[in-house]
Amino acid sequence: MQTTTATPARQRKPRAKPARHIGVAVKPSDANPFYVVRIVEGKKLDHYAVTPIPSDYGTAFSVGKMGAEQEPYHVNLGDSDNPASCECQGFARWHHCRHVEGLAALASAGRL
Repeated sequence: MQTTTATPARQRKPRAKPARHIGVAVKPSDANPFYVVRIVEGKKLDHYAVTPIPSDYGTAFSVGKMGAEQEPYHVNLGDSDNPASCECQGFARWHHCRHVEGLAALASAGRL
């Protein structure tokens, strides 16, 4: 009877996530009623039109990607009793997204 030894399966290294930065590119004014927020993730750069909207709980925003023909997302940063939420596909799948994390960072820094 011949025996063979199994070689251990090679494990892949986890993919390094690119650095993500967010900033307010343009503040609202009389001529421009919304914030323009810039999100840089690795080499990818996106600009979003961000408008505060009324909410029963937490701070909420309408977030539309500039230059894209899609409906804006509604992002709610939540409060102590209610979790944050976003209507984007990333949040639906992973329960976190760049919109919630970025706007929460800007709000906590007092930039929104």
